[in-house]
Amino acid sequence: RPRRGRRSTSMAARRSRTASASTLNEDLSSEDEEDEENLGLEASTSDEDLAAEGDIEEAPTSRAARLGCVLGPLVGVATTGILFALQVEGLSHEARYLAGMTVWIAVWWLTEPLPLGVTALIPLVAFPPLQILSAANVASRYSVNLMWLFFGGFQLAFAVQRAE
Repeated sequence: RPRRGRRSTSMAARRSRTASASTLNEDLSSEDEEDEENLGLEASTSDEDLAAEGDIEEAPTSRAARLGCVLGPLVGVATTGILFALQVEGLSHEARYLAGMTVWIAVWWLTEPLPLGVTALIPLVAFPPLQILSAANVASRYSVNLMWLFFGGFQLAFAVQRAE
């Protein structure tokens, strides 16, 4: 019998803790809504609302994007195959693979089946296995000082835009 008493007290304590936690969460969410109202922000969190406002990009549904998703790799592989078949003198295996990857990436940049940022990372993933460049060498190309200068400039522009 003493065990039942302990269980019931612990169950009551758990219920009490759960209830207090849920009221705390409700209080915090209402404070967040008040803060957003004070700042003049709307509390819209659905993807449809964000897409309508232009804050997020929707998945590509255009015919060109769907075609480019398939056409990019096909044309890239075809380019590599043609260069291997032609046996062009002075053109190394790495250069042939690079030409195919360049065509693939160019098709994806033009048709945008993926966001451009994702497309820009393809060399980081594809060049090391194809032995075009080592992973360290490819990664170092993404951190050139000029890139950080542009990044800082864009961040300042976004900050100024938000401040207005």
